[in-house]
This record gives sequence, structure tokens and C-alpha cells, in this order.
Amino acid sequence: FLSGGELAVLTASGAVTKLGIAAGGLAGLAPAENGRLYYAIGSGAIRYLDALNVSHDLLDAAGAAPYVFKNDVYNTLQLFYDPASHSLFVATQNSSIPCTGTVSWVSAVFRIPLNGDGTKVGGPVQGTVVCLSGSLAWERPNGFSEGPNGTLFLTVDDNSNEAGGRMVTMDKTTLAVSTYATNGPYIGGASSNAGCYSRLFGRAV
Repeated sequence: FLSGGELAVLTASGAVTKLGIAAGGLAGLAPAENGRLYYAIGSGAIRYLDALNVSHDLLDAAGAAPYVFKNDVYNTLQLFYDPASHSLFVATQNSSIPCTGTVSWVSAVFRIPLNGDGTKVGGPVQGTVVCLSGSLAWERPNGFSEGPNGTLFLTVDDNSNEAGGRMVTMDKTTLAVSTYATNGPYIGGASSNAGCYSRLFGRAV
């Protein structure tokens, strides 16, 4: 969590340890296996904390240099680690790939496969654009979680009160996107700025 403008660790006993990682430019946190926690920073790099809370760069496939995500990290909004595919999924807001019915910003999701110990990129990066149903002005991904039947679940904000398919699922292998549910039109639809899928309830929250 964030404490005094820094990333910090809170133990079960309530002890707080600041990690010296500034909150400015921090974009997304994704817990993974063996105590790793992936996060993106303002330089375009993706890093991770190990089990001892030491920060490391995620390296490129050759292991020769830090891997730099190709999108502007300012627009990297969500990270999600999937243990089944041993991949890191990155949700971004992208201005360069239009969707039918949108004016400017759209959501894009990229799958970064990892090597065995999760320290570097393990293969080609895949990407897809998330085009919401409905005539929406722009999109901003804001909630990434495990979805139903082995899919990923993503919620998207569009700053609109109109009806729109703001909740989608995504196939982890093909990145095929399907509308999970539509909400709106109503006052407050423009504030759909969070969400996740609950396996306990079997529905979106």
C-alpha cells in the first residue's frame, strides 16, 4: 500500500515498512508466486519485488537489459499476474488504435509471458484492443481480476451515463474479448470506475 508517498509493506501485526519506492508514476501492482510483486514505473520499465522486498527490473528475453513496455507507462493502468499461463497481463489506455463508436482513447491489453523464475520475458508479447459495445467516447481500464471459467475479467470506465458493455471477459490464450454485462443508461454510470469478479458469488462486483 502507499504510505507518505511511498510503497510500503504492512504485516499482519500492523508493522509498516516503507520500501523507498516513490508513488509518483507507479502504475498497477500484481502479486505473483514466491513472494514476487510486479509493478510498473514512470520510465516505462516493469519491476518486481522479491520475497525480501528487494526491487529488480524485469529483464528482456535475452536477459541483457531491462524490459521496457512499448506503451507510454503513463497510460499503463492495471497489471495482473496469471499463474496458469505464467504471464503478466498489462491493461493500458491507448490513443493510437481507434474502435468503431469511440472518439479517442481505447483500452488495450497485452500478455507478457515470463520465463521459469519470472525474472525476464519468456516469449513474444501479444496484444489486443478492447472495443466496448455502445457509442462511448473513450475508455479507461480500471479493474483486472480472475474471471469466470478460466478467463480474465476487466472493467472499463468511459465517463458516460449511456448504456455500454463496460464489463468484459478475455481468453487468456487468444485474448478474444466477450461482453460480460452491460450497465446504463442512468445517472452515475459515468462513475463506473472500479470492479472485479467474485468467484464466491459467481458474479461481478
